[in-house]
This record gives sequence, C-alpha cells and structure tokens, in this order.
Amino acid sequence: LAGGLALTLALGLVWVRGRIPAPLPGPSAEPLALRGRLVYAADVARRHQRLWVLELGTGRLRAGPRIPRATDLVASTGGWGTWIAFLSRSPRGGVRAFVLRDLGPGARPELVGSGDLAAWGPQATSLVLARRGPLVDACHRAVAVVFLTVEPRSRTAVYRDPALCGDVLSVGRDQASTYFTVAARSGGGIFIPGYQRRPHPVLPGHAILSAAPTGRMLVAPLDRRPGRGGIGPWGARADRDPPPPSVAGPAAVWSGVGRPAPVALGPDRLVVGRVLAWSPSASRALVVGVLHDLLGVFALDTSADAADRSPRLVTELRGAVGATFSRDGTALIAMGGRLYAVREGGLRDVPLPEGAPVPSGPVVWLP
Repeated sequence: LAGGLALTLALGLVWVRGRIPAPLPGPSAEPLALRGRLVYAADVARRHQRLWVLELGTGRLRAGPRIPRATDLVASTGGWGTWIAFLSRSPRGGVRAFVLRDLGPGARPELVGSGDLAAWGPQATSLVLARRGPLVDACHRAVAVVFLTVEPRSRTAVYRDPALCGDVLSVGRDQASTYFTVAARSGGGIFIPGYQRRPHPVLPGHAILSAAPTGRMLVAPLDRRPGRGGIGPWGARADRDPPPPSVAGPAAVWSGVGRPAPVALGPDRLVVGRVLAWSPSASRALVVGVLHDLLGVFALDTSADAADRSPRLVTELRGAVGATFSRDGTALIAMGGRLYAVREGGLRDVPLPEGAPVPSGPVVWLP
C-alpha cells in the first residue's frame, strides 16, 4: 500500500497478548492529502441506508440515493461507464445485486440478479450467482451457478447439477474465469466451468474466500466434517434445511499454481471470515479475521513473491466495518461510526463535516 500499508508498517513485530502484533497507533489529527470521493452508507431505517458522497479534497458532503441495506459497495469506473454496485440481503433469504448509475439523492438502484450466494467480478462489470434448491432428502439438492454481465446485459448458466449430494459454498470471479466451491461426498474443492458445463477442478480440497481481478485468491481448506470451520454441509435434515453455508477458515494465498501459501504468524493461522478489499494491484488485502483469539481487521501481503505472509493487525474490530482502496493504494476504513485512512504511523481520521450522518458499514472510493 502506498504510504505505509506495506507490511513493515514501521512497527515490526511488537508482541502483545503473547503472539499478536500490536495494532497500528490510534487516530491522529494530522491532516491528510487525499484525493477523489469517498462514498459511504449511513443507516436511515432497519432495512435501508442512504449513501453519502464525501469530497476528500474539500470535505464537502452531499446526500446520495436511498438503498436497501448493503453488505458491500463496488465501483465501476472504466470505459464502459461509471456506476456503483452493491449486494443486499433479501428479507426472504439470499442476496440481491443492484447497480446505481447515478449518485443523486433521488436515484433508484437497478436490480441485476438474485440468488443464494453472489460475488461481483472486477469493477462490478460482471456478477456470479449461485442458487441452491431445497433438500429433497438428507443430502441431495439442485444447484446452479450463473454468470451475468452488467453492460451489455447477458446471462449464462455455467454449472448445473439437479441432484448434488453436497452444496455450493462460495463463488468468485476474476478477469478471465468464474469460480465456485463445491463440497460433495464424491470430493470437493474450487472449480471453473468446463466442457458442456461440467465442472473442472482447479484446487481440490479448498474453498474460495475471495478472488482478486488478477486471478490471485484467498482460500481456506475445505473441511467436510459437520459444523467444522463453518463450511461443512453435512448432517442437514430435509425438514430443517439450513441457510447457505458461510465460508470461513484458515486463510491461504493462491496464485493459480502450486500449493496455497498459508497466512500465519508463527504457528497460528489467521482465520478469515470476510475479505473487505483488495488493493488495485491485488498485492494487498484487508480482511476481518481471528488470530490467537483476537478479532480484528488485518492487512495481508498477497503478492505472488511475498517472503513474509504474516498478517498485520490494523485495529481490533469495533462495530460494523467496511474498507476500500484509493487509486494510489491508500486503504480507507469505515468502522465504529468513523472514517480512517491507513498510513505510515497509524490510523488517521478522515474528517466529516459537523452533523454528518454516521457511517455504518460499506464504503467505496471513486475518482
């Protein structure tokens, strides 16, 4: 990360609690020279938020549109157009994917698709959805993975199984391929669509946590035992069908060849529950994870040739959190109702105008 989210962070490995590196120093009042716009979500109702647009250079804040409560915000800024995409949990279960082509206060989000699992492709120009049918016995269900493009709009089914004994656990997309994790009694791992929609294995025994545009991934070992690591589909009853499994587990970096490289500090593996953001070069990532019983936001070196995969604690988790990267690689975090930039020397306050709505989760940077 530019300006200091490089893994040294000017801190080294200062140990507290026995094995955990000390977090970055607390908020600083030192001014920041940030450019672009930061779009953040603030609560307005139990199931709705309003987006707010902060001009980082001037501190000017203006109201954006009202949206269903978002779990993420992703920006598209290429030659195909500019929009903000987001995922929202449906009141009936599953997720819905929307795009906003205008940030005016009266703009309405446009539904792109819905399913049980979803992941945006690079710059939100595409979307991967997985649908899981109900259990018909203690094992089998119909599953499907669909690839959609936003502009021009298209839709392609890339994988179907009308009677999978197992489950689809997660999905992802890079510039070239669609990925999905399948756990089945016949074997499981990360797959891509193959000939005649037959899944082709690319990393057996693992689940995808998140894919960067470059094809680099964060993955976790696939544990097929019930209730282990949050990714085991086994033991479900037909009359009590569980919701889509949540993939969480000991993280590793995989660059498409060889074995994944574990993210660990000494003997302790970092268990990642959520990937917040990738840097523009995909050489850094911010995640929510647990290391040695500490729940926090961690910075990872995900470059292919990294000599040190030790996670660095950015901050202990304090409430709803979202993160993004600016074009120059500066990490920006919304947490605990405040906005921060990650720079050398610690977290720096990103000031909001007096009386500004409180950030409540996802955030995204725009030029």
